Amino acid sequence: MAVLHGNIKKLAGLAALLLVCLLAVGWGYTQVRAAADDRAEYRIVNDEYSQVLAPADPEAGLDQTLQLKAGEPLYGVRLLFATYERVAQGQLTAQLLDGAGQPVATAACSLTELLDNTFYGLVFDQPYTAPEDGAYTLHMSVAPLTEEDRVGLHCSQRAVEGFALAQADGQALDATAALQYMTDYTGHWPSKGFLMIGLLCTLGIVGAAALLWWGKTPRLRAAFCLAGAALGIAFALATPPLGGPDEYVHFAGSYAAASRLMGQPDYDDEGGLWVRDCDEPYVTAETGPADAFVYHRVFSTLTEHGCVRDLLHAVEVRSPGSMVQLLYLPQTLGVLLARLLGLGFTGLILAGRLCNLAAYLALTAFALGRTRRGRSILLAVGLLPGCLQQAASFSPDALVLGLAFAFAAHCLGMVWADGPVRPAEAVPLLVLAAALGPAKAVYVLLVGLVLLVPTRRFAGLPRWAEPGLKLGVAAAALAGWIIYNLEYVRYILRDVNEIAVFGLAAAAILLLLAARPAWNWWKSRPARTRRALAAGAVLLLAAAAFAALKALHLGGDLTPEQLAEGMQPNGDSIYTWSVGYTLRHLPALAKLLVGTLCAKLPQLLQEMMGACPGEPIVYGAELSWAITIGLLFTTLLAACRPVGTPARLERGTRLVPALALLGVCGLLVLACLTWTPVNYTILFGLQGRYFLPVLPLALLLWGENRWLCLGRDLTRPLALAQAALCGLAALQTMALFAAR
Repeated sequence: MAVLHGNIKKLAGLAALLLVCLLAVGWGYTQVRAAADDRAEYRIVNDEYSQVLAPADPEAGLDQTLQLKAGEPLYGVRLLFATYERVAQGQLTAQLLDGAGQPVATAACSLTELLDNTFYGLVFDQPYTAPEDGAYTLHMSVAPLTEEDRVGLHCSQRAVEGFALAQADGQALDATAALQYMTDYTGHWPSKGFLMIGLLCTLGIVGAAALLWWGKTPRLRAAFCLAGAALGIAFALATPPLGGPDEYVHFAGSYAAASRLMGQPDYDDEGGLWVRDCDEPYVTAETGPADAFVYHRVFSTLTEHGCVRDLLHAVEVRSPGSMVQLLYLPQTLGVLLARLLGLGFTGLILAGRLCNLAAYLALTAFALGRTRRGRSILLAVGLLPGCLQQAASFSPDALVLGLAFAFAAHCLGMVWADGPVRPAEAVPLLVLAAALGPAKAVYVLLVGLVLLVPTRRFAGLPRWAEPGLKLGVAAAALAGWIIYNLEYVRYILRDVNEIAVFGLAAAAILLLLAARPAWNWWKSRPARTRRALAAGAVLLLAAAAFAALKALHLGGDLTPEQLAEGMQPNGDSIYTWSVGYTLRHLPALAKLLVGTLCAKLPQLLQEMMGACPGEPIVYGAELSWAITIGLLFTTLLAACRPVGTPARLERGTRLVPALALLGVCGLLVLACLTWTPVNYTILFGLQGRYFLPVLPLALLLWGENRWLCLGRDLTRPLALAQAALCGLAALQTMALFAAR
């Protein structure tokens, strides 16, 4: 009886949640329908309207000649009507006739909708695309209710060449109607698309709730995969094509890689990307547009297929340069599959995005399976809109996020496990390190988390097992990192001594590896000896720092003349911050960092939570601050430990993730410095999404505080709240773009 009562309560809760979701979707649907549906774009053909002409026989009507170009879609026409200062009754019918006089499109409206001296758009029942250049006829006839119901057209005094107006009997009127072509029309596609996205969000939220609460144990990984897939697909549909951060660049890289796999050419001699005929109108060297008309094209061509595989056009694009090809593997496979199936551009974009999303979900689900005490953190971060937006795009950061989560979770899983290290643990650790190392330069320090694996896990194994595994992980990561990032490192070290820098880096790595044994040895000494050793270590580090600064060749500073000559017309200096320039201007660096923090902290927080959808630099769209605060609140709460649960990290081991976190953030700042002109007052290019791969580490350390604990385990309600907020973010994302 108790089980039945509990199941009834759960069903009632799911029904209430479903009702709330549907109400939210319904409210958003009405907003999108009012803002985005039935919007049209027009091209003026004749803008002169100095006289009014009416058909001699209303039922016979008038014939307006039109000139259409091959491949130009015509959704309807816009005409300036005259109703002679009264409301007419009856019906107006307009037919588009081809050169043979056959109707190819029709539009009709009630005469009561026509206002005197006001343009009215006649939308065809289906858009018409001319197969070739030629003349067409717009035949307009009126069926008035009474003889007093008259309708005329505002026209020019003389006919525009090729656009003659005539009576239905062929009598020329030597005039042209005030005419506009309807070149685009949204119809009801934006609201239909919003409804599709809303249903996906509802499925993800309600389905996750059912998996979290139904059964004896919560199925966290299944709930994450369902919610992540549904919400990720929603973001893939809500984000305009080529509208993600630098997505046009990553799309070009994926498209070119797919061409190479198919044995087709990728770029021409001038760097143009070879594309299919159906892709050519949409591939650009800049971020794609975002408005209601984009959603019309997306959802109306979602199932378009039959595109030929041949590459016929070379389009100017911005290639991704030396980006690691591994990071483009999921998107490339999606593009390859879409081209093999003959899908249109929208289907191709969606296929690449969904393959990228699948890779992210698989890696994050693996991470959830490897953690016992940090699942709430991974659930909260993995379902952030900021993560899912990148995963549901062509961004290589999706794979970077998944690899960072998987590697960190695997290391922590090895810390929390018992018994000796097994090959099933060591092999994935080496593979993940080898993949993460070359992924993105700034995240290589995450491999330092391997130092968390305690010595007790190597009990019973050969003495070389512990140093061998840890050095192997570091070597696997650093090998790829050096191969892919050496030239960039040399660029930022262009005005310092490279040998000294690399020597210092090698010494730092050796010191880091020796830190744990040295710490254990230091703790075993008497108190007086420890104090003396600590004082000596401080002096040694100070001397080493001084020697390092002397070893680095700082070079000469920029002269005022050089700074003046280096100013570009847009006010930016051609000189950017290098390592040498930074070391020579430490006070200016501190001022720059403080200015950046004061000016961009709210925006960085929004970007990290995913409240700035699409390309923030181009679109400037911001979701409600209520969503941002809600996401931040649930994320911080998910990191807190319930009262009475053991610490996730022992006090002596917290230094390793703290140093990895600080190191990655420092490298991020350094990377942005290399892009920042020396005359800027804030860092250029710093975005909150760059901190997402290390956000779990920050939350892990935050959760070890002693002054904020949870009264009970809130993993399930917080995961559901995060999914619900993510769904709201997806809905508002489309609502914002559709209203443009």
